[in-house]
Amino acid sequence: MAAEIRYASEFGPGHAWLICDASLPAGAEIGIANESETNRHLGPAGWQAVPASLPFDRIEPWKNGSRALLRPAIVDRISDSSYVTITLGSEEIFADFWPSIPQGGGRSGQAGGVLGIAPQPTSVPQPIAALEPEAVTIPAEPQPAPAPERQRSSWLAIGLPAAAVVLLLGFGAAAAYHWRDDIAGRWNETLDSAANILPAGWRDRLGWSPAPEPAAAPAPVATDGGDFALGPDGWRRLVSDPQTEATRLYDLGRALREQPNGDRDLGFQALYAAMQRGDAQALAWYGRANDPTLDHPPADAIEAPNIRRALEAYKASATAGNADATASLSRLCDHLRPKRFAGTPAERTSFQDFCS
Repeated sequence: MAAEIRYASEFGPGHAWLICDASLPAGAEIGIANESETNRHLGPAGWQAVPASLPFDRIEPWKNGSRALLRPAIVDRISDSSYVTITLGSEEIFADFWPSIPQGGGRSGQAGGVLGIAPQPTSVPQPIAALEPEAVTIPAEPQPAPAPERQRSSWLAIGLPAAAVVLLLGFGAAAAYHWRDDIAGRWNETLDSAANILPAGWRDRLGWSPAPEPAAAPAPVATDGGDFALGPDGWRRLVSDPQTEATRLYDLGRALREQPNGDRDLGFQALYAAMQRGDAQALAWYGRANDPTLDHPPADAIEAPNIRRALEAYKASATAGNADATASLSRLCDHLRPKRFAGTPAERTSFQDFCS
């Protein structure tokens, strides 16, 4: 049995499909190991020294075989491009570099864990019933004697006009505050127009000052091929901005990886972002960088080339209209053709998916 790993995008970050060319038995469990000399086996709490069996989240038929879903608690613990082996019982069904899969937070140990065991709920202490306060009798306050009718009438005669005056003053103050900017602007316009006829010294007495000059507009960011001159802060701003054009990211990425005073890691991020935006040149570059049959110059070399990623990128670039990528895809498929039956699981499935 041979298998491959693919990102399960329908379930979101942290999920992966283990796709096999034969049916998986119900309740099957797998072992995952890396190349470490110490803790090389993946277990319930992470990488450990002894082998462990891990369950699937679900198993379902798929094409001529079956596929099983791996949850974030497993996927997030495996680094991109790390070489891992997966065994089903005593049979090795996968031995290749782990593909790039967005993390879903499973490494932090959310509910379910690697083995799918939900944490036990903690008991919540019940609040102590509040004590009912004892009834206290409060003596009623003595009510003042009613004022004579004549005295009440005199207070109304004085209070009503006073209240009207207070309301008018409050309304005037509120109106002045509401239109304060308009009043101040008209006052300054009046003083500006009279500035030429006022005697010397009267401008200061009236509080006149010339109107402020409008602020100058900021200089536009260079976009005509000069992005490399923006420096590290400008590079990072362009790479992190989702509105940056794909062709601009591609040109910046190549410059950052080729120039002696550039930033190779940030250049890779720029090229990868351009590739995700569908830029045909960036897709072709990513295919060449992952093509194990090529001798890569320093600007195109990456740490772990992957033939499946190369085929995928070449095919996407060819679909976008890149003729060079079409030729590269054909050449790499010819290289894989003799291995389509006797090669590694990754070589066989890659040829089947992209070359057949």
